[in-house]
Amino acid sequence: MRAGTLFIIAFSGMFVSGDAESAFEKITLRRGLRRAEEQKKLVLLDFSPDLGDSEFEGARPYNFPEVRAWMKKHVIAIHADLDWDPLLLLRYRGDYQTQCILLDPDGTEHGRLPFTNQAKEFLERAEAVRTGKGQWESVRAELEKKGGNDPALRMKLARLYEQKQENKAAFAEYIWCLDHGLEHDPSFAKARETELLEQIAALASVHRPAVKALQKRQKAAEAVLLNSDAASGATSRPSAADRARLASDYAAFNEVLGQPARTVTLYLRMLEGDETDREAAGGMILYVVGPLYESKKLKELAASKVDFSALLEIHRRRMEALLQQNASMRVTRGDRREEEIERKAGFIRDFGAKYYEALLATGRSAEAETVSKALIEYSPIARTYAVLIIAAGRAGHSEIAETLASQAMRKLPSGQQFAIKDALEQIKR
Repeated sequence: MRAGTLFIIAFSGMFVSGDAESAFEKITLRRGLRRAEEQKKLVLLDFSPDLGDSEFEGARPYNFPEVRAWMKKHVIAIHADLDWDPLLLLRYRGDYQTQCILLDPDGTEHGRLPFTNQAKEFLERAEAVRTGKGQWESVRAELEKKGGNDPALRMKLARLYEQKQENKAAFAEYIWCLDHGLEHDPSFAKARETELLEQIAALASVHRPAVKALQKRQKAAEAVLLNSDAASGATSRPSAADRARLASDYAAFNEVLGQPARTVTLYLRMLEGDETDREAAGGMILYVVGPLYESKKLKELAASKVDFSALLEIHRRRMEALLQQNASMRVTRGDRREEEIERKAGFIRDFGAKYYEALLATGRSAEAETVSKALIEYSPIARTYAVLIIAAGRAGHSEIAETLASQAMRKLPSGQQFAIKDALEQIKR
């Protein structure tokens, strides 16, 4: 084990009350890491929720004298100020299950501890992590054992490079995962669709050279999707599934680069192609639904082939990934977490309602019914039924709106049925 100091950061930005405060020092992260190296100890980041003035404020392991004694012996404890250094969230990506992250003096992650308010449990876990191998050593050793081509491990390595603020090396690992991850592990598709592109986007915001790399891939993807084989260097046309994934990548690149209009332009152009072009265009649907709906291009919106159930599953995984690294990590109380989940679920619900309306308005009722069923299964609440009822009314299908309302009234608690009545009133005006 490398020597290092356990360094504690409260990501909620709060201060622990009472005697526990004596275990924390009011210094910066940079200074704390220097001090950690000087004292040859380890490092720890604290993700305690902000409990405010509630009766649960005292329910923290740091309030126990034995924990404070351990902290003074082994750690330099500070509270992080996320307003001053918001990039801490990018570098360490806290989640709702983690209370503490242990760090080595170079800033790389050593290990994590889940939430507990029990002193004995905290000390046992903390000591086991403190005396164990650090993530830097473990990940590199495991990666070497697997021949260096495991994309999940290379993503972990990229995060560790970020923590060391070696952004060039981090980006090289992320780009390898993007370009070659599926070649070595087909099961990497889920992580690629959710975490990888978000992490590349986040890193690009602080690592300017990454933008040029994304622009290069943006242009290559566009060439392939337009079937410009000579321009793209391709020797054969990719499969429909590969083109749909490439279309999704292309749209994501445009979002990162601030060029969403390019996605809409290519989407409309691909709709004029053959069946495989329209299927590939479906990979961009999440990115074009807003602009097309607002410009009343419902026919164009409904024209691509979309596996809506699969799309919902992709969004669900993406939402879960975002929840693990979103800046709202500062707010970790259960009720606020549910609010954040509902806010993100609202995006796919509103997107689904617009797509549903486009299908109904263009005579594709059977496909519209598939979408509504998938959306209700995904989020079986009053708001979901309400947006679908309103969408059906706008599309000129009041009979479908009435059917949805009857279904909602049978399934929803009486306290939620007012939203359904309001939706029906809206379409009758």
